[in-house]
Amino acid sequence: MGSRGWLCLPVLMAALAGTALAQSRDDNWARCRNADSDTSIAGCTAIIETAGGSARDRALAFNNRGNARYRKGDIEHAIEDYDQAITLDPNEPTAYDGRGSVYYSKGQYDRAAQDYDQAIKLDGSDAFAFQGRGNARTALGQFDVAIADYDRAVELDANNATLLYNRGVALERSGKRDRAIEDYSRAILLQANNVDALISRGKALSEMRQYDRAIEDLDRAIKLDAGNAGALFSRGFAYYGKGQYDRAVEDFSATIKLEPSNALAYRDRGIAFRNQRLYDRAIADFSRAVELEPGSVAAIKDRGLAFRDKGEHDRAIEDFSQVLKLNPADAGAALDRGIAYYAKGDYDRAIEDFDRSIKAAPDQAPAFYNRGNAYLVKGDYERAISDYDQSIKLNPAFADAYATRANAHRALGQYDRSVSDWDQVLHLKPGDAEALTDRCRDRAIVGRLPEAVADCNESLRLTPGNAKALDSRGLAYLKMRRLDLAIADYDAALKLSPELASALYGRGEAKRIKGDAAGADRDVLAAKRIDPGISDDFARFGAREF
Repeated sequence: MGSRGWLCLPVLMAALAGTALAQSRDDNWARCRNADSDTSIAGCTAIIETAGGSARDRALAFNNRGNARYRKGDIEHAIEDYDQAITLDPNEPTAYDGRGSVYYSKGQYDRAAQDYDQAIKLDGSDAFAFQGRGNARTALGQFDVAIADYDRAVELDANNATLLYNRGVALERSGKRDRAIEDYSRAILLQANNVDALISRGKALSEMRQYDRAIEDLDRAIKLDAGNAGALFSRGFAYYGKGQYDRAVEDFSATIKLEPSNALAYRDRGIAFRNQRLYDRAIADFSRAVELEPGSVAAIKDRGLAFRDKGEHDRAIEDFSQVLKLNPADAGAALDRGIAYYAKGDYDRAIEDFDRSIKAAPDQAPAFYNRGNAYLVKGDYERAISDYDQSIKLNPAFADAYATRANAHRALGQYDRSVSDWDQVLHLKPGDAEALTDRCRDRAIVGRLPEAVADCNESLRLTPGNAKALDSRGLAYLKMRRLDLAIADYDAALKLSPELASALYGRGEAKRIKGDAAGADRDVLAAKRIDPGISDDFARFGAREF
């Protein structure tokens, strides 16, 4: 009996040891699968280092440890673990998924896509792999194939808010904004606190100029995450779009407080200040943006525009010159510098810059328009008209080009053509009081007198007390020989603008016709002292009697 008991002991001990080993193995697997990274790493390491485990078990342990190391930010060791998992079990897709995610986080999008390719080959229903490859392809700018990947992932996992959001991003970047908004909206329905989707939908709506809806989304995002600089910045952009510059400045300032090195926030706040005509504050912000990003052509150009608005044309020219040094083919900078030279009265250098702008971008109407203006003030009316013609050809809705061409035609005595151009201005800008006044004068000159009076009447209805309109209507009445009305208009114009030579001369003509020679002489002499060429003007107008 005694000997049999001793024989049983080793068997019992072996059984107990086997149970202990099984319990230890199960415990290690439980730890290996634990969400806590350190616990997972310890459990997986124990399994990996235990002799006798199957290749598949060790592959799974390497995979899980790779996941834990990735969560901890230990990227290189995570890749090593995934490599080991793939070596031990090359037909298991999860390690490719994991390694693809790590490569994506490192910005190695091509390698990430390759790993997701392999995962998909091994498991065509792996939604995670389709989504991951879609993310990699989006990052590579391959939007169409990325969207196709997301489509397949959505078929496999239709209620995944993150997946829908990511597809929305790819759709938006590919120019399909309406479909992107649909995906952002679906993501928000599935996950009401999805801040990224709210911000992205808000930004997309803002780009579509649906500013109120955009602000609603961004308000929700900020309520969920008050310290989200992206949401604050985007709401600032929406307020800017609405013309609410004060509120835009508030949001850009809050963004800067959270992200003091955000050059774009400084630049956009500067643009808002510029629109408020707070030029010094705008310039300070643009300067800070340049400090943060020394090669920022946009911020340097914006600062130049603020200097130009402020009347500091030399400093504006310095900034535009710096932009052109960085990018000699920048047509916009050449145009802006030309405008600054024009404002200084340096028309020849302005024309040189406009030439440069046209050479760099021959399809841009503003360069031809501004060069036309420079030729106009130099008295080169034919060349001015040629440039205005080209500007209008490039942009048939360019009202200012028609208006300045009308002035050039007027300077050449081509009043019928001038009237035609004012017709176009008023077609594009109905109710423009200044254009009505100018057409009134030119219609009076060519003898379309009732129409001229109608134009001036409408201009005065829109802008009562308009001395130029009163003067122009006075000319029409003078040519109609409605002399009392002409004198009344000239009196009213001179009350508003006592040095208006055309009103003095026109009143003198009316007085002469009425027989008031002394009054006529006083007015005509006063007009000639102000403008010695006024008599010749009235001769061209067909309104000089002596």
